[in-house]
Amino acid sequence: MVIPRTPAAARMVMAIRQLYSSSTSAAALPRPADPPGKRGRCQLCPRQSDLKTTQTCQKFNAYICKDHAITTCLACI
Repeated sequence: MVIPRTPAAARMVMAIRQLYSSSTSAAALPRPADPPGKRGRCQLCPRQSDLKTTQTCQKFNAYICKDHAITTCLACI
């Protein structure tokens, strides 16, 4: 990104960037839930295996294949 040349405009752009980056980060924002039945690549498998799955982690909302998932009943949670 290009910063404006005038000092006042540059300060304003830098302040907005700093405010935006400190209030929200990509890691802090949860990924929106995908519609049911949508397939995605397992987040823990190597990219070369290209394993697609519909299962997602309840906590992180990440696609997880059967090899990386642990099934638990509601009584165990």
